Amino acid sequence: MRDRHGNPLSPGDPVTVCTPQDRPRYHRGKQGIVQSLGRIRVKVKFESKILADGIGPTETFLPEDLELGHEEQPSLQDLVLMARRQYVTQAAELAAEAGIITEAQRHQLVELWRTYTATHP
Repeated sequence: MRDRHGNPLSPGDPVTVCTPQDRPRYHRGKQGIVQSLGRIRVKVKFESKILADGIGPTETFLPEDLELGHEEQPSLQDLVLMARRQYVTQAAELAAEAGIITEAQRHQLVELWRTYTATHP
């Protein structure tokens, strides 16, 4: 069985989920270890940053939805966070350009939002 780039997959291999074809999109960017290979699907045990043992749930994927290795792809949560920060940054820049707030206030607003979103994802 081969990943989306044609690399052979074996149990124990680290993999990264690309955008899955038939699974929820929130799996995109998750990293795990190949547990077993079926006739059609690959069983992957996810790593968990939350659980003490570091082991998360198991899910199956089509091999073309996987990339061999742990790629540094942003998770869906990271993408949403970047979008939230971008909107406030753009609004603050627009307000400063329009003279509604000062440049110092713009910096304060952007820093306040960055700090808030870091603690309230």
